[in-house]
Amino acid sequence: MSADDQSSPLTRTLNSFGLLLFTMQLFQTLKTSQDTMKEVKSYHGDPKKQPTHESLLFIGVLSKLANLVSNLTYLQREETESVFLHADMKYLGVILSHTRMDEHNPTMREWCLMIIRNMCQTSNGIREILQNMKKAD
Repeated sequence: MSADDQSSPLTRTLNSFGLLLFTMQLFQTLKTSQDTMKEVKSYHGDPKKQPTHESLLFIGVLSKLANLVSNLTYLQREETESVFLHADMKYLGVILSHTRMDEHNPTMREWCLMIIRNMCQTSNGIREILQNMKKAD
């Protein structure tokens, strides 16, 4: 019995409608927006100043999206490879870039590690890519 056969029928249905791909697109867009906001604030503002409500707009949202992606990748080889391996591999980079601590999304790191675990559990291709990566300083 393959991993896809053991997965939840609800997860398979949600993924058949493209929820994993849509969630990763939203995840990347929010992360890009957050990074842009940080750059603008650092360029125009005082770095010693306390964060404002606007700069903390996405607190916790990225962790919730990572949680959703983790659930959507569990035992989902075909959809996982489609989104993270066969399509543009930028989404794999998005997940890998969040494996460090983020004070505004404290559970983000753990959810991203679960996503990586889920991907490696079902996909030999993703596992090979990750094994061949070199650690960046």
